[in-house]
Parts: sequence; C-alpha cells; structure tokens
Amino acid sequence: MIEIKTDVGIFTVEPHLKENIDKNAISIALVSHLSPDMTINAINSFKKYSDIPIEIFVVDNFSDDETVKRLKEIDDINLILNKGDFRSILNGHKDSVLNGVGVDIASRFIESKYMFVCHNDVIAYKKGWLNYLVSKLDDNVRGAAFCKDNGRILAMHVSGYLLDLELYKELGPNWYPAWENGSMYLDVGDHYTQALRDANYDYFICPNTHNNPKLLSGLDDVLIEKHNIFADKALSDSGEILYLHLGRGILKSAGRYSKPGRTNYDTWVKFGLEKLSSE
Repeated sequence: MIEIKTDVGIFTVEPHLKENIDKNAISIALVSHLSPDMTINAINSFKKYSDIPIEIFVVDNFSDDETVKRLKEIDDINLILNKGDFRSILNGHKDSVLNGVGVDIASRFIESKYMFVCHNDVIAYKKGWLNYLVSKLDDNVRGAAFCKDNGRILAMHVSGYLLDLELYKELGPNWYPAWENGSMYLDVGDHYTQALRDANYDYFICPNTHNNPKLLSGLDDVLIEKHNIFADKALSDSGEILYLHLGRGILKSAGRYSKPGRTNYDTWVKFGLEKLSSE
C-alpha cells in the first residue's frame, strides 16, 4: 500500500504494476468505478486497435470486491486500486472530483512523455485511432483531443485526449475541477488546455459529432445502426469513425441516468462485445 497526497486529500492505493513497463510507449490513463464490463470493453478496444506501443494504467476508485476481482484478471495492464471507504457519485460524491483523483493518481505512476487520458465509457473503433492524435502533435501543438467541451472554456474534453505529460509537469499540473460562486468553470483536465494557452502553445480537436452534429448525416456504420447507438463519434480527416464516447456511463450502469433515445448501459456493452469479436 502507498499513501498519495492530492489536492483533495490523502488516498491509500494498492498498485499492481507490470514488471517491465515500456516508458517509450503512449501511456493510457483510464479511471474506473464499478461497471467492469464497460471498462473491460474499453481496455480491449485499445489493445485491438492500437498500432503503436501502449501501456494501460487503470485507476479504480473504491469499487466492490467483484469488480476488483475482474479487473485483476485482465492481462497486460497496470492496475492501481484506490482503497478506503466507499466513495461514489452513487452516495453523493462529485464525479468530477473522483475522476480528477483517478487521473492524478495515474499520472504519479506514468513516466512516459505522452499520456492519453480518458473515461471508461469509450471504445476505440478503428486501427490507428491513437496514432491519428499523435500525428497531429508538433513543436507548437502539444495536445490533441477527440472532442472539446461545448461549455466553460471550450477545453479539450477529458473523455479522450492526448497530452505531453513532461510539458504539463513543467507547467504545473492540476487535474481537479474549479468552482467560482457555486458554478464550475473548469472541469477535470481543463487546466491543461488553459496551461497551453497561457504558454502560447496550441492543441488539436478532431472532427466529431459532439461539436458538429451535422457530421452525423454523412456516417454509415452497420453495427452502430444495428444497435442504434447514441454516442459522440470522433472522425479521421477522411471521415472514418475512430473513437466513441457514450457519456454518463457509470450512472447508466447503476440505472441512475436515462433519457429517451439515449443508449443504455446494457446496449453499450453488447455493442462493444460485438465490435470486438468482429473483424
């Protein structure tokens, strides 16, 4: 067990790290909480569709024993268990803060130059999904995201973006949301976008249906149509679907979020399993 001091408290973590971690790979930091089927689909999609070396770091926040058991059974990942009393959006804790804790903890164990940070309700959808973001980086562009937030500061959205972790550590990392007069003006991961702007760096946002719903009319995917998937879709320059983000996945897994026309948890998991078993 290791104690980690963060901006919001001290957390006791139990790391299960691989013996030989590739520090030259792109490190993927995924934060999970309950919902193991969704997390496993995300991990397997990263493994299947990545064509460059990756290291996967999963930080699990306070999940139950059955979820932890299933996560421990996954091969070739670095699992970090955030232990302690059960804290969850299901019993009043802010999901943004807990997500920030998870990303913060992951970043303490990652030694690679680049880190891809994401939610657990995502699926990499096509070979080359991550290399696409890497290809957009240069001396001036130091971040690349699958979409941006439509509110607050229009930041790269933490559901899936690539950052220069070495640079961010120099600029002064902050993974936590910020409030002013009771309103959130920065969400988890937004600080990196602001730090890049302040240091006169740029970042890339790929074409996506969250920021530009008109792109939906040009999409044709049999599997997505079969399951009637309502999710944000990130596209390549040629219009191919690279990456999907469900949204509200953990709440949906607990039956705490439902809107007409939106994809539910079970459908998302079945869709992911069928995608991963194809091709």
